[in-house]
Amino acid sequence: VQTCALPIFGLIFIPLELQLEAEGKLEPDARREVFAPIDGEVVEVLVDHSADVKVGDPLVKLRNRQLEMEMTELLGQIRTTTAEFERVRKVLGERRSLEPNEQKQLQGEEFEFRVRLEALREKLTLQKERESQLTIRSPINGTVMSWDVEKTLRSRPIMTGQVLMEIADLDQPLHLEVNMPDKRMGHLDKRIRELDQPTLPVRYVLATHPDEPMLAELPRSEIQLRAQVDAEQGSTVKMRAIPDRAELEKRSPRPGAKVIANVQCGKRASGFVLFHEVYEWLCKFMF
Repeated sequence: VQTCALPIFGLIFIPLELQLEAEGKLEPDARREVFAPIDGEVVEVLVDHSADVKVGDPLVKLRNRQLEMEMTELLGQIRTTTAEFERVRKVLGERRSLEPNEQKQLQGEEFEFRVRLEALREKLTLQKERESQLTIRSPINGTVMSWDVEKTLRSRPIMTGQVLMEIADLDQPLHLEVNMPDKRMGHLDKRIRELDQPTLPVRYVLATHPDEPMLAELPRSEIQLRAQVDAEQGSTVKMRAIPDRAELEKRSPRPGAKVIANVQCGKRASGFVLFHEVYEWLCKFMF
């Protein structure tokens, strides 16, 4: 009986740190996805993987045949309207002895052509802005992170909002972007209420250095308020932890490196720490 009691006693009275595990990756603080602002067909890819770019550098050129047709038609309308406008102005300027009705009619036509011409020119300005979007430019200084951009994009039809590539400033620090399973968030929320501090401690390892745990901090403000569905892990909550820079720089990890993070949630009875997920699963199954 004593032999059986000792393990039970240990499970109840010996505390262990409750660690909530989440997978994620290292991401640069300065990172932007490049979106297509307009539909089109890729006619030229000007950069490739690992290329260094500056803000405003052209990355991709598109062609939009519908826009070309609209521009051609619009320019034709402007030429025709301009010619009619000039004709009416010439008649009004040359004929000194016009009948009042005729003069009034011509003045009405002049006003109509002027208004139409202004509207067409405004429309042309908007179309030229759309045309300028066919050259997609870098939003930040950085390095092209996407692999084999030329092969991925060349001669492909592109839809508005489609992600074309990713650019990151590798001179900026990295952070941990992890997805915590939603089923573990109750324990995390409880710890946040207990601790009432702006950050929680995190221990993590890189997939490339699994035997070298490092430290990070998880600001409460960097915990997403809403869960989202992950294709691999189901419902998760995204969070961003700040690693110890000095420790991380010694390993020189690549952006995108996989990490396994454990958010430290305080001491609990060892039995709870070891078996709480089994108990919660049984409760869910029985419910």
